[in-house]
Amino acid sequence: GFQRAIADDPRYATSYQWFADMLGGQGRVNERLKQLIRARELDPLSRIFGNDIAQTLFVLGKIDEAIAQIEQTLALDPAFAPGYKTLGLLYVRKGRREEGIQLLRRSLELSGRRPIEVGHLARIYGWLGQRDSSLSLLRELEDRAKREYIPGFALALAQMGQGNTDRAFSLLNHGLDEREPSLIENWFDPALESLHSDPRWKLFLSRLGI
Repeated sequence: GFQRAIADDPRYATSYQWFADMLGGQGRVNERLKQLIRARELDPLSRIFGNDIAQTLFVLGKIDEAIAQIEQTLALDPAFAPGYKTLGLLYVRKGRREEGIQLLRRSLELSGRRPIEVGHLARIYGWLGQRDSSLSLLRELEDRAKREYIPGFALALAQMGQGNTDRAFSLLNHGLDEREPSLIENWFDPALESLHSDPRWKLFLSRLGI
């Protein structure tokens, strides 16, 4: 379908992005990157494509390239919340922890406390030993889940901040049952790396069809 859409209109950048998301969902990360670069050639000012490229470089372990890419994207739009999340996570990975946390907090403000952003910051706080800050964000998500839809992926990230691996796997599997888009498109997120050594990770991937 996506290849036909591209063949029908090779100048339609979003077709390449959809195709990239499908490839990412199949674990074909290098191919995902190629499609996103093609999308950006057609729409060089797109913040979404810039952020997706940076995230994909992050997955491939190309941290410095990813940082350069997302800094360029934020220069185009300094109010782009997902860009601050990506850059914050990259800075933490580089060991620039305080700066990383400031950027993640900025992404929370700019996004109106979007659940995925809250989950990422909760996980990072927990990983850095700031358990109280992590727990208060987890509680925020659990309270909000009584009134609004909170993706299982966001809750799983927050549970990881508390070291609750069993609960994280339970939420990820529930997200798969619900065909949750944020999970199906982001299961390869480096945030989940600490789960890869758990035998349940292979079962989770087999459920995804990977």
